[in-house]
Amino acid sequence: MLEIFVIVYGIIVMVRGKSTMSKNQELLGWRARVIGAILLAYLPVSFGIGLVMGLSSGGNLNQGAVLGASVVVLILVLVAAYFVSKSLYRGQVEEQNQQP
Repeated sequence: MLEIFVIVYGIIVMVRGKSTMSKNQELLGWRARVIGAILLAYLPVSFGIGLVMGLSSGGNLNQGAVLGASVVVLILVLVAAYFVSKSLYRGQVEEQNQQP
């Protein structure tokens, strides 16, 4: 269920070009779209891992292993989006402070 939220939020961020991080912090433009792309990366990464697991198991796939891999990928995507957004926000603030 959380996967659906991540995918929908990633699409919204890509379309709007705006990602709210907290009450007074938001990423705008290309920085927000980078976060949207990271969130949407969940789909191809999960598919690829599932495909590799399916092909390597010879059709005898354990559903628990698939669920575990999916959860690990989701956590990695969320952690990556968090740290990248913090870094991009710092760059956005520095850029705004340098403008006259």
